[in-house]
Amino acid sequence: MKYLTTVIIFILSVVLLLYGGSLFTVFISLMGVSFLYVILRQLKKNREIPLYIEIISYIITLFIIVMKTKALDYRLLSVLFFINLFPLFLTSKTKYKLMDSLTISSLVLIIGSAFSVMLYVREKSILDVLYVLVIVFFNKLFYKLASYYIPKKTNKLGISYAGVICSTIMSTIAGSLFYYVVLNKFNSIPFILLFTLLLSLCSVFGKYIYNYVRAELKTKDLAKKFFSFSSIMDAISSLLFTFLGYIIVLTIL
Repeated sequence: MKYLTTVIIFILSVVLLLYGGSLFTVFISLMGVSFLYVILRQLKKNREIPLYIEIISYIITLFIIVMKTKALDYRLLSVLFFINLFPLFLTSKTKYKLMDSLTISSLVLIIGSAFSVMLYVREKSILDVLYVLVIVFFNKLFYKLASYYIPKKTNKLGISYAGVICSTIMSTIAGSLFYYVVLNKFNSIPFILLFTLLLSLCSVFGKYIYNYVRAELKTKDLAKKFFSFSSIMDAISSLLFTFLGYIIVLTIL
């Protein structure tokens, strides 16, 4: 059943990515809420999270996603943080702590913004989306290959140093070639290389964050009940941070 779920989501992602429009918006919105649900489900195993906090977090995540980065209302963010802090004032006996409040607020902001950027970039050009996908794909591919064939020297989160170096170099080369040949935006080669390198590092950072969250929650796989491969959530995490990096780096450069 989990294999079937993975295949169906992959096919839907490809079809709706090509189609775009409102159907793609609905799909990405559901994916964003589902991603948040998976993490909150793990948080609830050793933390007390009020039901209304969960519901409001899903609603605000949806609002952030459908805004498509056009105007992230800071009043909405203020409401988000205030609501998540509210249970702390009700009773001192609650197991819901300040760090839980800040964690949930941060998750909503990061997940909502990342999926919102996906929609924004897709509306801009499908080729830009493919550019990001090429970077993440080659980053994941060569990380796996390097981690397997090169002696494993890892940090405390289990991330291979050889994998990071090799995947960053190869995804930068592959992404830069795609940008130069397909996008053809008449940017200089140094700009293309720097831009792609930064996005490759964002992809690596996404993997680091996923491993960190997994270690903090003391679980090997955040979504083992939904997907057949533990690397699915890892890939989604890298994709989210790469899209966030895309919009941030593009603004800076």
